[in-house]
Amino acid sequence: MAIAALDVLHHELKRNEDVGVVGFDDVSQSAWAAYQLTTGRQDLAPMIDSTVALLCEQMSGDLRRADIVIPCTLVERATVRR
Repeated sequence: MAIAALDVLHHELKRNEDVGVVGFDDVSQSAWAAYQLTTGRQDLAPMIDSTVALLCEQMSGDLRRADIVIPCTLVERATVRR
């Protein structure tokens, strides 16, 4: 979605210098020279582990947690100002 927003800002609205865009999941296209999208990165393994643990708790009727926090790293590129 963020990459599509960058395309619209640049090609249709001609406004890519005064708008900041931040994506999520750090997909490989984020680092492409045409985009250089600032993005958040989460490791997949903790997301999978937490999802499996939550499903197991729900299936056993022993749901103890309401929130799961998985660390995220900001990958700064060219789509935001410092």
